[in-house]
Amino acid sequence: MAGVRYDNPVGLIVGTAILQALAALSVGLRFYTRRWKRQKIITSDWLVTVAFIFGAGLTALELYAISSHALAYPAGASIEDPKSVTDRVNRAKYVSG
Repeated sequence: MAGVRYDNPVGLIVGTAILQALAALSVGLRFYTRRWKRQKIITSDWLVTVAFIFGAGLTALELYAISSHALAYPAGASIEDPKSVTDRVNRAKYVSG
């Protein structure tokens, strides 16, 4: 077994897209079934929608971090070039806040 790698940007983008699509489908089906059963939309439906919007924001930040090479890329050499690790950490720090 080769092991799990967490520095694959394509895999992270695909996984993020699939999970975000499933979340959108779930929220959409929730509202569809409320309308189909002729039930009124209640507070929990709106709270799920707000949570979905925040989740979409986190997904956008994650994709931005991947595109700026701050996430899902190897940290670089440690002993041979210690500055490369510091640059990667600083880049990630400025993406997140």
